[in-house]
Amino acid sequence: MTQNLQGRISAQLMEDDTQLKDEVDQMADSFKTQSAKINRTSGKYGSVITEEIELSTSEGNEDVAGIFVFTRYENKVYMVLLTSNSDITKLEKYKNQLMNSVFLAQK
Repeated sequence: MTQNLQGRISAQLMEDDTQLKDEVDQMADSFKTQSAKINRTSGKYGSVITEEIELSTSEGNEDVAGIFVFTRYENKVYMVLLTSNSDITKLEKYKNQLMNSVFLAQK
């Protein structure tokens, strides 16, 4: 099986009085009507706090996984989305490597 790892980074403005955790909770709730397994967590990479959603499902005999990672900086929310046709455990390793290299990089 060939792994198909894909990623996307985006940013959007967010009102100062909007709580990131609440927004991500609402997004996670919207996935509950689908047949995916959902895991909602918070993370920390150095001083950067993240809100995360992990989704996994199977299509036929192939696993499909996705991880959303959100963090807020000033008045913007940054989202990293990783998807893969592997299981969620492998995708978590890629996410941790990426986040550690971005937020914990040696200066």
